Amino acid sequence: MSAKGKPMKHETETNGDRCVWLQSPAHLGRVRLLVPESEAPAVEAACERAGTPEDLLAELAPRVSGSTLADIAERIGEPADLSPPLAALARQAHAGEARILLTFGGQAQSYIEDLAALYTGDPAARAVVEACSVALQDELEQGANLFGLHPYGLNLIRWIEEPESRPDPTALAASPLSQPLILVAQAARLATLARYGLDPAAIGEWCVATTGHSQGLCAALLAAEGHPVEAIPARAAEFARYLVHQGIRMQAAYGRSPRAGEPMAAVTGLELEELQAHLAATPEANQAVVIAARIDVSFWIRRSRNT
Repeated sequence: MSAKGKPMKHETETNGDRCVWLQSPAHLGRVRLLVPESEAPAVEAACERAGTPEDLLAELAPRVSGSTLADIAERIGEPADLSPPLAALARQAHAGEARILLTFGGQAQSYIEDLAALYTGDPAARAVVEACSVALQDELEQGANLFGLHPYGLNLIRWIEEPESRPDPTALAASPLSQPLILVAQAARLATLARYGLDPAAIGEWCVATTGHSQGLCAALLAAEGHPVEAIPARAAEFARYLVHQGIRMQAAYGRSPRAGEPMAAVTGLELEELQAHLAATPEANQAVVIAARIDVSFWIRRSRNT
């Protein structure tokens, strides 16, 4: 995979001609493009190399038919409007037409693939991951590894670049790793917002509040502090160091709890009534603690045009 990310591909037929659906990488807005199968390799390669939608159109001009280029230009938009939905939301927020709330989740997040995508796809996010990786390994060497809860170490960069070296999913989900690493993913995501017009250093101009759960509280505090992008890596590394020890203490407390082994769930995509119906059908529901939240480690956005 290139540093820009690879487009996703699905095959179909249009008017008897075999075509391929390509979804562009995140930095190109995840736009779905329907192109002839014969031209798909050129479009796919251009999506990998192009840094902006304008670059994509310029590179494709001599490589694909005029009709294909026109279709792609129309689907993505004219160069002046080539921006992902988040950039459009930023414009609305600055114009007072939208209100944004950042909320950061806690345990039960699937974070390692998100970290890998951020690390390879955005320089600001990469700087956060690199700074935190150094800090985490140093924290273990300074004595945190003496608790015996990090048999895999904390070589985050290696786990990103060599997926086969990653700990198993159970270890990644456990507190000693997930407490600091989910925070790293959230801080990396925060650092990417400036490219869309949401400057973390001026968060008060476009964000009404930040909130978080568990290690997400640290990410919410980091966001609320209003650091410029270049200062986020160092501050995120400080939070990550702290969360190494929070993860250790949480794992120790979990082992001593009389309720150890009971599950925790993250719920997404359900209306309250649907969730209540599921709980009512669960015999143990009256003993359970349920956290309803989005699973992704980025943010939740609430829009309002009238308030």
